[in-house]
Amino acid sequence: MEASTGWFVGEFGSRETLAVALRLYEDSHSDIADPDVAATWGELSIWIGGRNVCEHRSASGEHDAILWHFLEMLEWLATNWDPVLHEERLPDRNEGIDAAQGMRLIARRLRFDDDLDGFARWQRWWERHCLCAARGGGLFPSLYLRRRRGEIELSWDSRRLDYAPAGFGFLAEAGHEYIAPADAETALWGLLDGATSVLQRRWS
Repeated sequence: MEASTGWFVGEFGSRETLAVALRLYEDSHSDIADPDVAATWGELSIWIGGRNVCEHRSASGEHDAILWHFLEMLEWLATNWDPVLHEERLPDRNEGIDAAQGMRLIARRLRFDDDLDGFARWQRWWERHCLCAARGGGLFPSLYLRRRRGEIELSWDSRRLDYAPAGFGFLAEAGHEYIAPADAETALWGLLDGATSVLQRRWS
């Protein structure tokens, strides 16, 4: 991510634990009618344990950031701040070694036609904890954030992507890390506070 371009550039946290880098610049997509959405066009990279989980390949080559409108992601983080940092228990009995694996195993077990309550619990937990819930049509890594005892668990399983074009894939397909809550708060609050502050000034 080039620090010299974009009207907002920020990187928050440490790449060795959790770092989030966001660059916003002028939207070249004239078909976006909502000016608030258009104002959050840019690039996002997320490093977890030294790995960039947003790095991906596409038909045009390899890229270190995802490109999209990020207003919905910022709103998602603000709305789900407490669940992301404080909620641990999965919507069904704990399975797997992390949330990404556990949620996949729970979904595989559900019979959607016969267990609507179970599916609804799964869906609500997914909406609170998975970054993909904020994608709004973009291609985001399937990254889960939750409390795990005294730590924050970050887990991802991006091997199966809905609506991805041919040739698209995240390079860090699956994995997990545990970090201190303070490290998670530094990165996530830095992103939320930094981006919303400049957007508020831009919109005023």
